[in-house]
Amino acid sequence: MARRLGAGAVLVAALLVGRAVALPAQQEASSQRAFDLERRGSYQAAADAYRAVLGTKPNDLGALLGLERSLQALGKLADMTGALGKAFASGERSVGLYSLAVRVWTAARMEDSVKAAIEQWIVLEPNSEAPYQEWGAAALAIGDKEQAQAAYTMARLRLKNPQALAGDVAQLATIDGNYADAVREWLVAVAKTPSYRSAAVSLLAQVRGEGRPAVLRYLGEAGQPVAERIAAVLTVRWGDPVGGARRIERALPVLGSGAVEALQDVLEELRGLTTKDGYLARGISLELLGGRAQLQASRFWLEAAQAYAEAGEQPSARRMLAKLAGDPNSSPRIAASA
Repeated sequence: MARRLGAGAVLVAALLVGRAVALPAQQEASSQRAFDLERRGSYQAAADAYRAVLGTKPNDLGALLGLERSLQALGKLADMTGALGKAFASGERSVGLYSLAVRVWTAARMEDSVKAAIEQWIVLEPNSEAPYQEWGAAALAIGDKEQAQAAYTMARLRLKNPQALAGDVAQLATIDGNYADAVREWLVAVAKTPSYRSAAVSLLAQVRGEGRPAVLRYLGEAGQPVAERIAAVLTVRWGDPVGGARRIERALPVLGSGAVEALQDVLEELRGLTTKDGYLARGISLELLGGRAQLQASRFWLEAAQAYAEAGEQPSARRMLAKLAGDPNSSPRIAASA
């Protein structure tokens, strides 16, 4: 009898171990199936599959994020509040879960829940801009500019940093048509993180009508090299390529070592522009670039001559060819092309 009980215990133990091994494998397969459905664009089926995974593991962050993506694609993100509540009830909290909660509860317009999640998130990351940034972005996603402003104001007060989230504040100011604040905040953001310059150009370029002269005026009043770079590119985008090239030309004394990169910015904007003014602006920019890139000067001057010729500016084209003729660094190939 004892032996039989021992064998039975061994059998039960083996079954339990087998089940413990099988469950994670089943969950992994279910998650993969849900992801495959999502990838194929079957968002409703994917949402159902992710919910099935969450049925056995409500705090599975991968499944929660998959459900978020699927419901977002269906325009039903607010329907996720139930799954999110179960995830919080599981007792395991993380930055990723709080981030998700802010997005979902903001979409569901559950402002008290959002604020509670923010406060709990701040306990985990007291010196981070991320909670406020996530809140502001989620508010803007539903068109609630007032709530976004509240998020950014709270960030600056709590972090004791009047320049916190400058890029996000600049985006909101641009949307609101507050161009003086927008320019000021964009310049702060770019000074801190230079890669913000492309975002500044992209969003400011969407300004219409009377806002454009105002933006250019505020950029000019800033008296900063980066402001002139942004202004020159915007001038080109807004239909005045020659004005953009001339603006960089006037700013060269203050651009210093950034002059070459600034000229390249303008040339990139002029790419594919085949109007007379486009060719003329390209000729001006290439000529200026040749004066600052000695090792490649002859190539830039040759390209400038071609651009001037396309613009019908034959005297300027000949002037470039004369520079080439007098350049001791010109290669035989460049000279022959000239």
